[in-house]
Amino acid sequence: MRSMVKKYGRIEYLYILLLFFVCIPLFAGFLDGNDTRFHLMRIEGITEGLRMGQFPVKIQPAWYEGYGYGCSVFYGDIFLYIPALLHLAGVSLQGSYQFYVLLVQAATIAVCAYSFLRIFDNRFIAFFGTVLYTLSVYRLMNMFVRGAVGEYTAMIFLPLLAYALTLLLKKEHEKQEISKGSLLLALGMTGILQSHILTAEIVCIMLAFLCAVYIRRVFRKEVFWAFVKAVCLTVLLNLGFLVPFADYMTTGKFNVNAINGGWRVEQNIQKCGASFGQLAKMFYAADSKVSPQEMGGIGVNLLLSAVVVLVFWLLFKREEKRGYIWRLAVVSWTVAVMSVFMSTSYFPWEALRKSNVLIRYLVINLQFPWRFCTVASVALSILWCCLLRLVIDKWKIRAGVLTAGAVTAVGLITAGYFAADTLRMGQSFQAVFAQGIDTMVESGEEYLPVNTVSADFSEDNLYVGEGITVTARRRSGIRLNIDCVNQSAQDQAMEVPLLYYKGYRASGRTSDGEEIKLDVDCGNNQVVRIYVPAEFDGQITVDFKEPFYWRIAEAVSLFAAAGTLFLLYVKIWNCNKMYDILKQ
Repeated sequence: MRSMVKKYGRIEYLYILLLFFVCIPLFAGFLDGNDTRFHLMRIEGITEGLRMGQFPVKIQPAWYEGYGYGCSVFYGDIFLYIPALLHLAGVSLQGSYQFYVLLVQAATIAVCAYSFLRIFDNRFIAFFGTVLYTLSVYRLMNMFVRGAVGEYTAMIFLPLLAYALTLLLKKEHEKQEISKGSLLLALGMTGILQSHILTAEIVCIMLAFLCAVYIRRVFRKEVFWAFVKAVCLTVLLNLGFLVPFADYMTTGKFNVNAINGGWRVEQNIQKCGASFGQLAKMFYAADSKVSPQEMGGIGVNLLLSAVVVLVFWLLFKREEKRGYIWRLAVVSWTVAVMSVFMSTSYFPWEALRKSNVLIRYLVINLQFPWRFCTVASVALSILWCCLLRLVIDKWKIRAGVLTAGAVTAVGLITAGYFAADTLRMGQSFQAVFAQGIDTMVESGEEYLPVNTVSADFSEDNLYVGEGITVTARRRSGIRLNIDCVNQSAQDQAMEVPLLYYKGYRASGRTSDGEEIKLDVDCGNNQVVRIYVPAEFDGQITVDFKEPFYWRIAEAVSLFAAAGTLFLLYVKIWNCNKMYDILKQ
């Protein structure tokens, strides 16, 4: 043991201790957050889709009494295949989800450690920054109060994105660093897109702001082309998600893209913003029943850095404020202040909503201004790392240790109180299989076609036209086989218990063995309607089939991912293990 400590140092054990600390709420059993059941149904939907032979799963069969739900088209879920595969292998639904939470915690720590180590080239500072970001109140609240799976998964990649931007935008850059920054930027954006589209929207706003601030540097030839390459690679890696998403958003009318209609238009987004007092509290309650305004939070330890940097600006001499760390501190402070302001009810959200149709749509879908706490958390963590570097350089390592210890202690107290309150106040919930969850789970019904009344769904619903007799029917997920006879001399409509999405196909096999293609469109209450030919006698099969251009997009993304993995292996990881990275 001593030889191991001597060889690798104690930093790895501190990371393991940090992982244990942030997973304390898991010991309470299974916690029921605001959106937990929605995401449990997503896992169950992927599991059921895989079991029925879909890959990738686009229309999840388990939802709405078997009618199916197209949430996989609108919501990136590549990471949820991990708990879904566990569940498919026999692990309980809640066990699969808890394992996913553990993986997210570990991944957040690993990505933070790698990114901050590369930015500051100091293991002590990297660990300090990792602790601050991992213990950030908003991230923990997303995990254990809101159950915001997409958002807390997306937060894994924000430090990586920050590291990529330091490589692309700093003055002293080399060609190899720019190339690496381009690749990491694409990877970071891919992780965010595949996790949470709204976080991607927020990140794009901040990227646009940074590009405007650094416009001269961005338009340098090598940097500009690095950004272009990053955008192109991001598109290629995500084409399998973006093409179906764009297809439905442009050709269909769903609650998520209906600007006129839906509960989001009615709510006053200004009132949903947080107050400065809410963002800067020391102690946060883990009560999932609190109002939307109280869901935002950053923590006093992180927000204190925005004040300390102003004090340092007065204390340091002009010549001391010219280095890379000071420039990074200023940029981090600017991004942090901007994102904190946009998280509050003081930002003019309602004025923006009323300005024009496009901005109105973006603001409506944002829902809650405090989502900008994601960016604020990483920016303030980096700012504290900059301040610690400045303290060490000016007042030596002992002052740095005292500073880091004090800030970390405040963070541990805040996170510890939150964890304890989670164990005390968290709503316990058992979900071994989907039978423990209402498949009509309230989710805002964002991805239902407009005017759908889900309360009227029943798996027994089958509406047939005049002269049609159904003799048998069988269901396998979203695939239906119906034996029927149309005694009428005209084509007759049949509405089946499947929610209509573009991609449904129907075919018939007559008693003579003849194969015929049937017309499909949208029927009453947005269900699948098929047309049975006159004097038809045989079996009808209704199933979902991805358009050919979706499959092409998926193949492109697969090849792009294989090429990117090769580049990562050669250019970044260079065959090193994580131990070697942390030891540098």
